[in-house]
Amino acid sequence: MYHSPIRLLTATLWTVLVLTGTSHARADEYGVPHPDAPPELLQFGFLIGPWICDMDWLQQDGTRAQGKGTWTGRWMMDGWAIQDDYRDGFYKGFRATTFRAWNRREKAWLGYWLDGRSGTWSRPLVQEETDQGLRLRTVTAFRNADGETVDVELRYHFHEIADRAFSWRQDSSLDGGKTWREGTMTIECIRPASWTKKVAWTRPDEAAPAVNADTEGLAAGGYDVVAYHLKGKALPGAAQHETEHDGARYRFASAEHLRRFEQDPGRYAPAYGGWCAYGFALDPATSGGWEPGPYPIDPESFLVEDGRLLLFYLKPEFDAKAAWLADPDGARERAERNWAKRADS
Repeated sequence: MYHSPIRLLTATLWTVLVLTGTSHARADEYGVPHPDAPPELLQFGFLIGPWICDMDWLQQDGTRAQGKGTWTGRWMMDGWAIQDDYRDGFYKGFRATTFRAWNRREKAWLGYWLDGRSGTWSRPLVQEETDQGLRLRTVTAFRNADGETVDVELRYHFHEIADRAFSWRQDSSLDGGKTWREGTMTIECIRPASWTKKVAWTRPDEAAPAVNADTEGLAAGGYDVVAYHLKGKALPGAAQHETEHDGARYRFASAEHLRRFEQDPGRYAPAYGGWCAYGFALDPATSGGWEPGPYPIDPESFLVEDGRLLLFYLKPEFDAKAAWLADPDGARERAERNWAKRADS
């Protein structure tokens, strides 16, 4: 019996959607990348987690509409692919989910999106070269104002990508890509405030700076590094109590804590550049292939050990502080050795 490729694809992806829909609850709400997943897959890792969106859409009558929406990304298939859901609250309740994977053989992205209202799949999303950001291209059927169904070329451009924001633009072409109308839809996305501490446990970036600072240049997630030592708890710093050290900005909860830090920054600055201490203690032989290196932190997961501030990664799928405490002497020895190697490289 003959089965069309589109029908087989639809059946396969629906199976994936059903089977993976429950796996997120068993592991972590947004999943984690597989340790052996190709590095290229992380190009779209910024989508993981929740986003709040402001949208601007060109309507058929030539006017534009604005409204709010959400974009939520998750790792799926044990971290080998990404699924991201897009929902808006103004364009007829548009709902779509996109599946993204890296084809190792073709060295290219494979992607499809499903229109939840009509139950139809897009044609393949093909990555295009661009000077900035990421750009994908596809063809979709569209019903025009006269009720005719026509093919429309679409380009989706992700740009201005940062930890807590990114921009998206859709361009459209009705002549096979010869001419384009840019910005037929634009989306500006920001993280919700609740996402402050939620960061992805991704492969270590060997090119990462010595000091762990966020996109605003803040060390320790903007938390007061003196408070860890003196009060034994994590306190957010304030912008009016700020100083710079080793190329990063440090904030403090009080002028007194700022004064203490400026007098002796080496005493209070976190060990291992403020990266996850256990990240440098990882042993690939026992960690499922994860290499030691600079990993992100949750500034509310910490230890002050022998006068040194240690910061750790913390999410439901992995508590790095608990892993450190399971063998503190061994973890410290490995971390010191690997940190020294990094400093010498």
